[in-house]
Amino acid sequence: MEPSTKSNPSIVVVGAPYVHPLVPEEQRDKVRLALEQLPELMSAAGVQYTLIYIQPEEGGLDEYIKRLDDRDQALDGVVVGYGVRGSNTLALTTLLENVINLTHAKRPATLVMFNNSPTSSLEAVARWFPAINYGAAQALMTPPHN
Repeated sequence: MEPSTKSNPSIVVVGAPYVHPLVPEEQRDKVRLALEQLPELMSAAGVQYTLIYIQPEEGGLDEYIKRLDDRDQALDGVVVGYGVRGSNTLALTTLLENVINLTHAKRPATLVMFNNSPTSSLEAVARWFPAINYGAAQALMTPPHN
């Protein structure tokens, strides 16, 4: 599959709340800081961005499902946070499967992307949407990313 040529994609980032009991305590500050910086980075890159917290408990996908069902809003891609994807717990593995399967069923043209750390969501978007203004966002990154 070829990356998109779109320079201002509409992206949803989904992940567990950083204070969720399944998120390791030693990772919470790093995740919180990355999430605080993400709106500014996405905006600088020209990405239309929404963060939706998901969790394995009952109703934990409701907001994401509403977003998938809202046909008035474009949805070019979904970044799944590493806290959901990188877990070895059955609850989070099942949550990941649900995100992928719901996205595929409700928005088959939407790209599914994965970050590889709390600070790499924009990099995931840049892999599949290389026309975004990644350089402008890189200048704002603290600490600098390569």
